[in-house]
Amino acid sequence: MATDTDSWLHFICSDTPGVTTMSSEPATRSPAPGPASSFEEPNNATASAHFLPPPTGGLPSSVSPSALHARVSPGREPEYDEHSGWTQYQEHELKQGTSYRHLSRESTSSLLPSPFSQDTRRPANSEGQYRKRRGNTEAARRYRQRKVEREIQLEEKLEAVTHQRDELRGSLEAVEGELRAVARERDELRDKLEASGEELKTVTRERDAQRMKLKISGKIGRALDCI
Repeated sequence: MATDTDSWLHFICSDTPGVTTMSSEPATRSPAPGPASSFEEPNNATASAHFLPPPTGGLPSSVSPSALHARVSPGREPEYDEHSGWTQYQEHELKQGTSYRHLSRESTSSLLPSPFSQDTRRPANSEGQYRKRRGNTEAARRYRQRKVEREIQLEEKLEAVTHQRDELRGSLEAVEGELRAVARERDELRDKLEASGEELKTVTRERDAQRMKLKISGKIGRALDCI
């Protein structure tokens, strides 16, 4: 157990600058521990070996804020945090790895093309397409302008024709009124003509009656003369 602890501490201290290397000799133990030896406080190497977690590649499930802000000072052994279960050296390595990943992400993002830093210059081979598209846009604009002007002219003509139609409608109504007046006069004249025809018939009958009377009186006179 002591040998594994020494090798592990030697590995930590060799990778960390300014950390003193602990002795590789195993801690001395009493040959026959008595009842009072069980309550003796273990030395620093044994305590560190007891609390050091096995080297794993994963991250801790929960790290306390005090453990995250700890620093590994040179000349001191990595202290163990009871709450997080991580030493200051491991926290320091974790911070270095996080900063390295942050710098790597920044360098990678700086190499990626940004949509705001794209080159807006047109290549030479697309100059013809740009001119063609610009010509089409200008032609479409002129067509829309002519269409609007044509619509305005048609609306003006429609207003003029509508006004003329209203005037003709008024004139037609006046003529129709005059025609109705003439028709009434015609009907009155027809009634008068019919009345005069009746009078003429009456006069004709009276004339015929007088003529018959004259004939009868003439015959009677000639008969009397013959007698």
